[in-house]
Parts: sequence; C-alpha cells; structure tokens
Amino acid sequence: MMRPGRAALVAAAGWLLPVAAAHAEPVTVTVLDQLSVGQQEETIGVYFAGRLAGTLHINAAHPSDSFTATIEHTQHLDYTLCGTLLRLGPGGEVVTHRIDNSGTLGDVAGRTLAAITLNDVLFVLEDTKSAPVGQVHPGPACAAAVS
Repeated sequence: MMRPGRAALVAAAGWLLPVAAAHAEPVTVTVLDQLSVGQQEETIGVYFAGRLAGTLHINAAHPSDSFTATIEHTQHLDYTLCGTLLRLGPGGEVVTHRIDNSGTLGDVAGRTLAAITLNDVLFVLEDTKSAPVGQVHPGPACAAAVS
C-alpha cells in the first residue's frame, strides 16, 4: 500500500514530466562558412554536444558552404570545430592551420551561425546578426569531441 504523501509525490512527478519534455523539442540552427582573402581551402567538422552536426568545406571553386542541423533545444550548447585551413603564406607557399577549438553558445534556436577565424589561430561560431552568443574555449578540443 502506498502512503498518501508518496502518492502525491508520484502524481506531481508524472505531471512535471510532460513539461520537462516540452523544453526538449528539436530546434534548427544553420551554420555557414565563407572563403576569406588569402584562404585556399577549409574543412571544418562542427560538433554540437559531442555529435557531428555537419561538415563545411570551402575552396576557390566552392567559396561558401552551409548546413542546417536539428538539435535538442537547450539554453547552453557546447560546440567543437575540428579541421584544417590552408592559406597562402608570405612567400606564396601553402600553410596549414589546424582547427581545434570549442565553445559554448547561448540559445541557438533559429539562429544562423558563421564559422569565423581570428588570426588563423582561434576558430569560433558567431551569430551573423548580433554580438557573439557564447564563450570560446581555446583548443585542443577535437580529441574529446570525437572520442
């Protein structure tokens, strides 16, 4: 036999579950990348919460790329960017830069995020219409994202 206090607790918990599930509805986010001056090629795997959401690949023949991902709605989303950037060096040689950074974004529902490089050292996602939406965590980060 169940005590009255436990029955009320079980009933209340059952009532709260649908409310919690409502906040976990899927949302979409678009991620884009464009070739910058001096860049030859860039390939970035974009991970949201440790899962590959999509891959961006740009070069002279394909100077922009994008994908739309459907993810679980959350107030804070961890992301990781993994890949390589090929850029012309000062002597015309091709220099490879490793993309290996992560960050945390605020609510991304319906946003368009651009993959941005800061001096070919730090790679981040930024909202295309407003100020940065999160924090940047300098790498290395890719080994943890894909393990």
